[in-house]
Amino acid sequence: MRRGRETLLTLLEAFVYDPLVEWGGGRRRRGTRHVRAARAMLAVRVRELKHGIGEVTDRLVALLPEVQQCADKWLEENDKLNAIETKLQECHQQMALIKEIESYGNNLGGHPLYAISQKYTSYKQAKNAVEDSMKVLVKILNDFDTQIENFVTTNEVLNGPQLMAWVQEFSASNEDDERPIFDHIQEFLTNAGQGSMLTQCEQAETELNQSMQQTNLLIRSCLELLSQYVAVSQYYPQSQTEYHRIATFRKFLAAALESKSPEVCRDVANQVTTMVNAENTCGDSQQIIAFNYRLQQLNAEANVHLNKCLERLQVEGGPDAIVAAQESYKEAKNNISNWVRTEEGAAGILESVVIGMLCNLNRRYLMLENGAQSAGDCLVDLTSREGEWFLDDMSALSMQAVELLSLLPLQSAAVEDAAMPVAVECVRNANLLLADLVQLNYNFSTIILPEALKKVHSEDPSALHVINELNAVIMNSPVPLNEILAQLELHFRYLLMDMESPAPGAQLLAAELRARYEALLSTTAEEGQSGGRMLLMGFNGLFAAVELRGRELTDHLDSPVPPAWRKIDHVDDALRMSAAMQRGTLRAVLEDMFLVRRVQTVAEVFAMCVQVARAARGGPVAGPAPPPYDDSALAKPVGRYVAEYVSRCVLGVPSRALASVLCLLLRRARLDLGAEVEQKEIGASWSVSLESLCEKVCRAGSERGASLAGGVVAARARLCRAAAAVRAADRARAAARALRLRTAAHAHLHAEVLNGSQESSAALSRRSRELSAAGERLASAAGRARSLVQSAHQRVKWGAGANPALRGVVRGLESAWGSREERARRLSGAASALARHARAAAALGAPPAARAQRTQRAARTLRTALAHWEKACALTQKYSLAVTPLEESLMEMLHPEGNIDAHWVETVSALVRELTQGVGGDATKARAQEAAASQALRRAADAAASPAAVRAALLPDLRAPLAALAESESPAAEFLERWRTATEKLNAIAAEAVSRRQVEAVSRNARTLRDDLPALLDALVELPANLSESGAGRAGRRPPSGAARPHGRHAGERRNSVGAGVWRRVRLKLEGRDSPASQAARRATPAEQVDYIIAEATSVENLCLMYEGWMAWV
Repeated sequence: MRRGRETLLTLLEAFVYDPLVEWGGGRRRRGTRHVRAARAMLAVRVRELKHGIGEVTDRLVALLPEVQQCADKWLEENDKLNAIETKLQECHQQMALIKEIESYGNNLGGHPLYAISQKYTSYKQAKNAVEDSMKVLVKILNDFDTQIENFVTTNEVLNGPQLMAWVQEFSASNEDDERPIFDHIQEFLTNAGQGSMLTQCEQAETELNQSMQQTNLLIRSCLELLSQYVAVSQYYPQSQTEYHRIATFRKFLAAALESKSPEVCRDVANQVTTMVNAENTCGDSQQIIAFNYRLQQLNAEANVHLNKCLERLQVEGGPDAIVAAQESYKEAKNNISNWVRTEEGAAGILESVVIGMLCNLNRRYLMLENGAQSAGDCLVDLTSREGEWFLDDMSALSMQAVELLSLLPLQSAAVEDAAMPVAVECVRNANLLLADLVQLNYNFSTIILPEALKKVHSEDPSALHVINELNAVIMNSPVPLNEILAQLELHFRYLLMDMESPAPGAQLLAAELRARYEALLSTTAEEGQSGGRMLLMGFNGLFAAVELRGRELTDHLDSPVPPAWRKIDHVDDALRMSAAMQRGTLRAVLEDMFLVRRVQTVAEVFAMCVQVARAARGGPVAGPAPPPYDDSALAKPVGRYVAEYVSRCVLGVPSRALASVLCLLLRRARLDLGAEVEQKEIGASWSVSLESLCEKVCRAGSERGASLAGGVVAARARLCRAAAAVRAADRARAAARALRLRTAAHAHLHAEVLNGSQESSAALSRRSRELSAAGERLASAAGRARSLVQSAHQRVKWGAGANPALRGVVRGLESAWGSREERARRLSGAASALARHARAAAALGAPPAARAQRTQRAARTLRTALAHWEKACALTQKYSLAVTPLEESLMEMLHPEGNIDAHWVETVSALVRELTQGVGGDATKARAQEAAASQALRRAADAAASPAAVRAALLPDLRAPLAALAESESPAAEFLERWRTATEKLNAIAAEAVSRRQVEAVSRNARTLRDDLPALLDALVELPANLSESGAGRAGRRPPSGAARPHGRHAGERRNSVGAGVWRRVRLKLEGRDSPASQAARRATPAEQVDYIIAEATSVENLCLMYEGWMAWV
């Protein structure tokens, strides 16, 4: 065979490229049969190698701690050696400096160290004073940081979701608290004669239950107090809280510490004194009392208003008024639908009825619009006889019109007349615009205004920053906003009269204002969405929604009105009122005007909130008029904006749209409007009554239709009234609650002036102490119960070993105690956390007297520390020296009594030489210790190298099935990658480590492999079960047709990698190089190769690895 090896290899090479030969490898994907075979082979290999790999893994895991310990020891010794060598280098530098001094001889005064020695004593004293003072200041700073961190954590917990989670968890009863623990083992312990133990268990359970109940009650009480504190603290000014005082003191102290200047220290001390004096100033007592009295009045008025709203809601049907109204509305809609579907001609009758009702409704709407137009500037205060604002009545009438239109078959009308859907959509958009205006008022009163008051009262930095930015936008305008409005008004009037405007640049000014305002609304990625920015964006969003709806409405107003329709009274009246909305240029000017109004409204509301907050703090109020305390006055700017918007942009638009729909309906009813108008033409100022036209299409006998349509309208009106009553009740309830909180915050803030109660802070402090004690009692009771449960559990387990029927008792005891212990753990943890947060909240919301006492104590400590720091800084400036660390080390070695002399130089030289010798000896010892540690590391690595080699030798038995599965099975590929990574780490450990980086890698690899190797063994054992059948579905896929092919003798064919490996092994056998000995040295002779093959075939180790079904050992 050796003589003909070339022929054999050539023939075999042809099979390597034969596509019909499946070698089990290469790029070709295996079929399902091959994948299943590979899985089965892998399972067999894992079972065969499990024991061997487990032993090797155990050996490595046992050796790796020693490797890591030796590596860490070498690193430690290396650190010591580096430190000693650094010290030795410093000694050599000192000796060089001494030699330099000695070279001066008797002329030591020419050396720089001579000048240093003259002032070194004073310099050293100043330096020690600075270090001592700095230690004190740093300690104070650390205390401040700790307190600030506690306050911040408490604020995050109380103002975040954690507080609500605690409330939900501990407000409801827990059924597990009622489950007995020891009832399961009572019979067992009685029969076992352990009556005393049973009594102890029952006593421990009773004590534990009592402790849990007491702790739970205290937690509920503390949560209630904290909830009240959170609600009231939203109106606390930050400048008058404990957190602000500590943060300010820390800022002052950090500035003094950083500057190291006596002048800055004096300035900081003066700032501290000023701050303390400001906190001791109570403000204007008369103004505080008057403000509190006004708040009490407003509380009473808010409660009266709330009662009226609740009575109105009760009249409408109570809390379920909307549900009842919706059911009534659905019933009315079903009735009219059934009538139209069952009775012949009902659709026509219903249409004539709806036309008449819409005509009457539009007349009422026109009357309401005429009244609003004549009200002028008083429109903001215009109300109906029932006390409703005019806008609510307009919205209700508009909703009724939309409801009546919904009863008509508008789909067929759209087919006959294309103008009908446009007109109906205009009516609906007008209704939506009125609804948005109503929603603007409601959202402002219930969301924006309360949030603005909270943020301004609490001096939220982001809110105050946004208000300042808004004021800057207004102040930096080249023309005042009122002047811009005047120019826009003048421009509007001239455009309305089709005349040349004297103020054509007014819209440019408005455009510039819009750009600056929109830039203010936008946020950068660095700034993020702050609370103040989001408040401004939400406030602006209310106006932006109205503006967007108005644009949608005006898009439908461009449709022309036929000349004949203009002679109809409804159309004529509506067109006169909405003349400004008929032209796009005028609408653009109005949009600019209301942008300026929007900016003014937002700024005015924020200014009023700032004025109210200043008055609440007891500060001076700008202007002669008292601040607007009530919400109705604070909402007045928004009300004026809405009233003006309705007067300028809405009046006449809904009635015109509805009149156009009526005209289209009349035309659909075959009524010639042009002829009717021509018949009644009597002069220039005449008009045709729309009611008379509608009467001509109304049919007789429509009582049933009128009744059903009226029922739908009445049901819709009832639904609108119920929704309005619910909104009014919600608004009144929110206003009353906000006023109560503002009153409580004001009374707490000025408790000394108002002689108010200070129980909230004291109650929190008391509850904190009680919770701490209750938590300790609960932990003690749980510990005693745990020890008894463990003892009883052990006895029952012993009994269950002899009596299997007791296993259920064991499980019952474990379940009962597990749930009870978990509940006790949660109670104990919540009690500890709530005690800590309650203590911090009590400090944050401390009454003025207690806060002033703490401020005085902290200020005295701070001023004392600043005085010492000022003296130290003054000494440092007075005795400052330019001293290098090397020169200072010589001076520290021997303090001269005056100037340095030859004796001092000689003494220091001797000390340095002695120190150098000692350090040199230490360096020698350190090098020896490092060498010993290196040898120990080498021995440990060599000890781990042997099992690592054995482990690496086991991989070839797994490589074939794993390689076959890696193409289609991701777990196999992942396992191979993990095995390869672990092997690389083991090789790095076994290699000789000569540098610090290599030793650090050895330590790191040893530490990770201690966990990775057992996990890898577990992964190998579980790998056959984890491999899925997903690879079989991909087995038949062919490689892409455009894949690259090898060149040469078999160009255009695919070379199989596994086949190439087989060809290589055959070549090695034919060349006598298949044995390990022949590979290492020379080629084996035929006789030696035959002996090697026989030995391999009869090897016990190889036979053990063969498939057991072959029974090769027989």
